[in-house]
Amino acid sequence: MARMQGITGKLSGKMGAAVFRVREGQQVVTQYNPIVKNPNTTGQQKQRAKFKLMSQLAAVMAPGFGTMGTINRPARGKSSQRNAFTQLNMKLVEVDTNGQEVTAKIPMEQVKLTSSFRYFPPLSLTISSDEEGAKGIVLDVEGDIPTDVSTVRVVTIGYDGGVPTIADIRDVPKAQFDSTTIPASDGKYTVLAYGLVPSESAKATIDLDNIHTPADEDFISAVELNAMVAEGSMVETMTVGANMTLTD
Repeated sequence: MARMQGITGKLSGKMGAAVFRVREGQQVVTQYNPIVKNPNTTGQQKQRAKFKLMSQLAAVMAPGFGTMGTINRPARGKSSQRNAFTQLNMKLVEVDTNGQEVTAKIPMEQVKLTSSFRYFPPLSLTISSDEEGAKGIVLDVEGDIPTDVSTVRVVTIGYDGGVPTIADIRDVPKAQFDSTTIPASDGKYTVLAYGLVPSESAKATIDLDNIHTPADEDFISAVELNAMVAEGSMVETMTVGANMTLTD
């Protein structure tokens, strides 16, 4: 039985051969199918492996997301940041089939945290070590950071037990970027970075160089970043990445 929400509301439920539901504020009508097929072909297994990997990775990487372009979309049918992340990075996933096992994998240094095509130079990483033996990852780029970039967001991923986790997120002023070191112990790491560009109208009121220093573990919150981009005071660049292994 289908039910209407209010006098002029939307329908939900089943009426005859039609099934009514509301999805993202829109009325959707589908044909009722009492026999649901669940094929388990190799192609189906590959797709499921891809979606499982991306759903898990999206949950891990969410704190480091840019806006993913979702704030500029209409409210109706608007995609979430996690959905946008999945759609943007799905093409990077490769699937290996070995007997009964299907394994999906993605090159982490190519993962995109932003949907922008605005240029940012390739990332370059080196290892540092002080007199006491403390190690770190030194940030640099292969070229010049664009002049309009004020701050660089750096997301460092570690692989404790082989599982990717975000080890560090920080916003680094451009002027101090090439002298920044991310503390790290022995292990494998991926560093992803993207630039934050204040608009001309925002430069008079926002001095991003003074918001944070490289020593801070704090960063512009996702809510603040979304608000800045939504109001036109901030633009993101493309995401760049590189891998690094620290050993004894």
